[in-house]
Amino acid sequence: GLCFDYLYDPTTGEHVQWQSMVPKHASVPIGMKPGETPFNELFVETVETVRITYLLDKLAKNGKYAMLVGNAGTGKTEIIKNYLNSLDKDADGMLSKNIVMSYYTSSFSLQSEIEGYIDKRSGNIFGPPMGKKMVFFIDDMNLPYVETYGTQNSIALLTQHMQYGSIFDRTDLGMRKNLVDIQYIAAMNPTAGSFEVCERCQRHFATFAVAMPSQSDLSTIFTSLFGGHLGNFQPVMQELTSKIVDTAIQVHEAVSSKFLPSAVRFMYNWNMRELTNIFQGLCHAKGDYYIKPSMLVKLFTHESYRVYADRLVTEEEVDVFSGFFTDIVKKNLPVRRRRCLSEAMYLLTLSRQLMVLTFRFHQWRS
Repeated sequence: GLCFDYLYDPTTGEHVQWQSMVPKHASVPIGMKPGETPFNELFVETVETVRITYLLDKLAKNGKYAMLVGNAGTGKTEIIKNYLNSLDKDADGMLSKNIVMSYYTSSFSLQSEIEGYIDKRSGNIFGPPMGKKMVFFIDDMNLPYVETYGTQNSIALLTQHMQYGSIFDRTDLGMRKNLVDIQYIAAMNPTAGSFEVCERCQRHFATFAVAMPSQSDLSTIFTSLFGGHLGNFQPVMQELTSKIVDTAIQVHEAVSSKFLPSAVRFMYNWNMRELTNIFQGLCHAKGDYYIKPSMLVKLFTHESYRVYADRLVTEEEVDVFSGFFTDIVKKNLPVRRRRCLSEAMYLLTLSRQLMVLTFRFHQWRS
């Protein structure tokens, strides 16, 4: 393996694989009812998430700033949120708050939000409760608007605090507020908003790139989630777990390679969120109603068309998608292929035609 596959353990004096530190996923009931966990709150650890979480923990507990950079859908936000939720305010002495930036985030609104989470200690010293540290998670850090001369005033405010430890009061400009026991963890997507942030700000952060999970990581994530959900289904249904996961990943790779983004088709940006939406829909299935493999395949077909085909621009592209989707499903899923797929396709065609007619009707009325 590569050097990145190993971690030095100072207690044993040996190098151990990151893979050995990945905890096993514990299945929980998925849903919105009492005792169930919403799908978007589930988190499955992989080698990459364990590795990044370890680095975040070492930096945060030593008072250093960290930043994760990657495209949309790579899991930056979820990795940081999962780490911050794991902190114990008593044992670790660390509190956390999330701040999501947008195009309209100014230095004034950012300062107001930061000051809303801290208290006055004495004189001009402000911070979290005594004995605690406050970690602010700044999400979408590069989204604030860029001014005429290339500055982002909200980023400039962060830079001032990180460099000098203080900011000025908005009412009494002669008062300088010292903000103590505060640090930042940030995340940004360089392909949205400003392509970069001020170097004087970024130099304070240890910056790590977060890439799209590999095929093996995707298989681990969705096999754990979907397999846990099918745990109470009939055995013949549980056997479909790995087959449906592999099929979904192959369809996703085919869509990503055939339908590329352009100036007109800017919405053709495919990432892990598409797979998440598919399996979120599949996890609504109940064991009392889904008793045949063909029923689950029909649901998978429906979810795939809603996620992928509904975003395609032309009917020709939908036909292309239908062609390779049918081939992949026939190759991977052992069902009564022709009948199962024909029924699912018929219902999807009716649904799509109804959407088109509704759209044209509203156009005619307007």
